[in-house]
Amino acid sequence: MLKRVVAYFAQLGVVVSSLLLARSFNEMIWLVPAAFRKRNPLGVDDTLTIISYFLIAHSLLLAISWIANRQSPFSSLHRLGVEVYYALIATSLASCSMFLFTEVPFSANYYAWVYIGVGTGYLLLFAMVQLLLTDKADRLGGPPLRRLILSPWTLLTAILVLSPVVLAGLYKLNRDFSNLVNETRASFNIQTDGEWTLAAAHPPHRFEQPMYLGFEPERPQHMLVLARPGRLIRYVTSPEWNEEVLLDISDEVNSIDVEMGAQGFALHPEFNRAGSPNAGFVYVYYTHVGESGHHNRLARFDLTQPTLEARNASRLLLLDQRRAKTEMHHGGTVLFGPEGFLYLSLGDFHMNYNSQLLDKMLLGGILRIDVDQRGGDVSAPIRRQPEDGVTQNYFIPSDNPWVGVDGALEEFWALGFRNPFRMSLDALTGDIWLGDVGADLYEEHNRVQKGDNGQWAYMEGPAITGRIEKPERPWGREILPVYHYAQTALARATVGGLVYRGAKFEGLRGLYVFADNQAGTVYSLDPAAPESSVKIIARADQFGQLGITSIVSDARGDIYLTLLGSKERPSGEIVRLITEREASSLDRENTVETPLAEKVETTYVAICARCHGVDGRGEPGLELGVPRPDFTSPAWQSQVSDEQVRRIVVDGGAAVGLSPLMPGWGTFFSDEELDLLVRKVRRFGQQSPQQDEGG
Repeated sequence: MLKRVVAYFAQLGVVVSSLLLARSFNEMIWLVPAAFRKRNPLGVDDTLTIISYFLIAHSLLLAISWIANRQSPFSSLHRLGVEVYYALIATSLASCSMFLFTEVPFSANYYAWVYIGVGTGYLLLFAMVQLLLTDKADRLGGPPLRRLILSPWTLLTAILVLSPVVLAGLYKLNRDFSNLVNETRASFNIQTDGEWTLAAAHPPHRFEQPMYLGFEPERPQHMLVLARPGRLIRYVTSPEWNEEVLLDISDEVNSIDVEMGAQGFALHPEFNRAGSPNAGFVYVYYTHVGESGHHNRLARFDLTQPTLEARNASRLLLLDQRRAKTEMHHGGTVLFGPEGFLYLSLGDFHMNYNSQLLDKMLLGGILRIDVDQRGGDVSAPIRRQPEDGVTQNYFIPSDNPWVGVDGALEEFWALGFRNPFRMSLDALTGDIWLGDVGADLYEEHNRVQKGDNGQWAYMEGPAITGRIEKPERPWGREILPVYHYAQTALARATVGGLVYRGAKFEGLRGLYVFADNQAGTVYSLDPAAPESSVKIIARADQFGQLGITSIVSDARGDIYLTLLGSKERPSGEIVRLITEREASSLDRENTVETPLAEKVETTYVAICARCHGVDGRGEPGLELGVPRPDFTSPAWQSQVSDEQVRRIVVDGGAAVGLSPLMPGWGTFFSDEELDLLVRKVRRFGQQSPQQDEGG
């Protein structure tokens, strides 16, 4: 018994030692090819999580092994092989469990070292036990090892050892699978504060990959949604729902693989202003794939043109930057500042070696341009063209930070960012808030002002990356993030948000609201105390590449989020951030908007309205010579109880002394449908006939 206890702790020592060695070797030696590996820092919390999972899995499998084999673990080579099989299976179970149920970053290289450490450790331990605790005659006793190698156990063990790699591969290649994994991870790891939730802004509608949305000035019911394939669609949400395609540049976009497609748009500050020559202008930022390669473009379109073809043809190209065929890191936000200049966030196009240069390409920063070409003391014509790019049809604001600097592309307002996908302008302070998607270490959020340098690619968050050497004299003022968080297996693609200045939600006023696309989480933090105030306030039902793509507030103070959905079918969503109290109220209001209620509405029109009218006033146009009640009359409503209305519907008019022309419908309706029909009749009484007649 003592020998088994000693062996048990010796084996657990092998497991823990291999984990710690793997942590050290993970950053020193690469065993797994670059296509399968991912560098991730493993902090103390992650390491303790890994050790606990491995100890539980190995303890369980060791116990099963002892019960099944009734033999000392190190009595023979055959018994050692059995033990190693159990250990490798335990390693795979622990790895898969962590992959599915925790936020620990998955590193194929790390787990390769774990497997090597476990196997090597067992061999060394076996050799030591054979030398110290057994007689020479017993060292190689037991069944031959080849019997084990040729057994089904070998195949089963090999399959289980490969399972973490298979899971990781499916996660990368299949978005539906990755969405399911992220949903599982989120269910086990994400807890919201319970005060907020997300609700569908338009429940019956699914959108085609919405990337960004906006609202027309003075027309909050006119919602514009930019679909990733390159379509700008206007949805009129009131008084009735309808949609119109305003632009369709999908032929020019051509590809929405990886991160390609339409990225963002902004309406000119004078949009819809009567008499303004800018009243129809929208500025769209998108990618283009063609014979000449991959391009990032900013173009202006005129939405006052009468036809879709004319609106598409109104394109005026402002920026055309050719880039490497990496399909990633585009940036994506277009917005106008209070001074009327256009700001555009650009990613590093996966070319981080250019991210600290102002004289090469327009990438890795924020541009600021004058699309109205005002001239004079305000702005001046473009003086320098980027490499592999064309810029035109705008001026450079005279107070941009690098105007007049020899060789600089003067459009830059700030630089040193990796993938500033979403940014917003704080109307109160004038600061730009920018979410920068990280590489391997941190997701970060920056408060950006004129001439700032986010320090990518020699810094990521607070850490030195080693990707490029820090310039001897960096451009601008180096800044660190206001808030950053370490990447996990779940949270690893941040989405910049907004500082809430609306009047609707007192609890959010002055807070910065942002999200993580991969995790589907929505956060809030106080800019004055970001580390201590950050909390998860809501969670979306779509994750990863299907998840959150933008956060926008409207003039009424509502906060909207776009959820991308699948590119195979329209499954995108537009949701609102609301309080749980408001959600409960919406649930009550929407109970009659279920499919069952729709069936009742349809039935009323089909069998009741021919006598009582669609509006309930008893004027159907078909004269039957029989008086019919006006359901909108307060007098009639006060004279009839719910039970009387219900009985008339069930048994017909003759049963209660009314017209025999009104048949009984009791066999056609369930109790729930009857309740809904009674409620519908009662709702007619809540209308004012005078108001209806007056329009």
